[in-house]
Amino acid sequence: MLKNINKTFLIVYTGQAISQLTSSILQMAIVWYLITETNSSNIVTLSGIVGFLPQGVLGLFIGVYIDRFDRKKIMIISDFLIAAASLSLSVSGFFGEISIPLIMIVLFIRSIGTAFHVPSLQAITPLIVSKDELPKYSGVFSNSTVYIFIIKPCIG
Repeated sequence: MLKNINKTFLIVYTGQAISQLTSSILQMAIVWYLITETNSSNIVTLSGIVGFLPQGVLGLFIGVYIDRFDRKKIMIISDFLIAAASLSLSVSGFFGEISIPLIMIVLFIRSIGTAFHVPSLQAITPLIVSKDELPKYSGVFSNSTVYIFIIKPCIG
């Protein structure tokens, strides 16, 4: 499919695909946890709003800030915040029952982190591949995202 693949692209996007897959699995697990523990459609709906509304609102103007700052640092900081929030949820579950407010806070933090992370990731592609290969590599990234969305419910 890709002859002479760009090694920088391969390293960055393989890591990001793994990160995106594990993040998607956690998101699916949170939804199932809320369904089984609360049996409340209102809580599940609220979790969807809390988990996606910040991305929708911030996504309207976040690109301006991403263009002004170091994308690599933005990706590292946002990925770290997403991981730290997820880890806090795991630690809480390990030591006892996970509270619904904690889940909502974690979903909110993860959504803000994703609002910064995804556009930064998309913005670095033109910086690491040549202009004539950009459509090909963008297609690879888009396909990996689709595959992750397909397999996440099975794994989650």
